[in-house]
Amino acid sequence: MPESTLIPCSTCILKHEFRLKRIFKTYGAALNAVSKAIDYYNRVRPHMSCNYLTPNEAHTKKGALSSKWKKRNKVMSNLYL
Repeated sequence: MPESTLIPCSTCILKHEFRLKRIFKTYGAALNAVSKAIDYYNRVRPHMSCNYLTPNEAHTKKGALSSKWKKRNKVMSNLYL
């Protein structure tokens, strides 16, 4: 999956799953909430695309993870660039 597709997906998860789609009283409160959500997303929340490991676990795992996504041909992949 191209990185450009992952960014909107991650943003959507952060907004909805972690209730960040709201107005914060201060910039500091927003920054704190986003930092906590990203930490949880990377350190605690398992991801299907990482064989149900957290991203931190997948990053430190030796060897390749099995792919959960279908490979796209180059013509289709270029549409997302």
